[in-house]
Amino acid sequence: TVVVVGTDLATSRQAVTLAEAHSGVLAAVGQHPDAEEELDIDGLAALLSSDRVVAVGEIGLDGSQGKERIAAQQATFAAQLALARDHGLPSLIHCRDALGPVLDLLGSFGPSGPGGVLHAFAGSVEMAARLHHLGFALGVAGVVCRPRASRVRRMLSQVDLSWLVLETDAPYIGTETHPRGAVEPAHVAQVAEALASLRSEPLDRVAATTTATARRLLHLG
Repeated sequence: TVVVVGTDLATSRQAVTLAEAHSGVLAAVGQHPDAEEELDIDGLAALLSSDRVVAVGEIGLDGSQGKERIAAQQATFAAQLALARDHGLPSLIHCRDALGPVLDLLGSFGPSGPGGVLHAFAGSVEMAARLHHLGFALGVAGVVCRPRASRVRRMLSQVDLSWLVLETDAPYIGTETHPRGAVEPAHVAQVAEALASLRSEPLDRVAATTTATARRLLHLG
């Protein structure tokens, strides 16, 4: 199963079209904080009528181009979180250089908020626990494959395995052997192997546990 994630209205529509054409594909719809157009919340809401849509995303905050941009992104992020909550869907969260504001906004929805996945999580064990309390899993991507990513790897070795889900962010987040831009969904197996080795746990247990968490969050039964 592959979840194709939209980053604006046009790519969200493409994700739904793909999901409706292929039985192994599901869609998420949303507007990324880097998207330049104004949010069309009604357009995104219309896509939720498809039973192939399993999440609202990729949404969130990005302060990598300056902290002042975060304030301008807050309303768009909040509106999409409310959309997810009102439709009973999880949210897929992008967070870059904005973990504090993201946690504050998610916290304002409380434990009854949309829940979902904090994509490519790189925060502390304490922040991971706060997210877990709010119904979020932590996305583990190709960074876990890199021995030099010591801080992230230390955190991933300490949190409960049931808090984690695997992802590739294909084609973007590189692994130790596949650079950014060359990653495919199939490389999720490499992410699983690296996480299992890091935690000294059997690969089949890591695969089964993270898959079960993903299926629960996405309401896949």
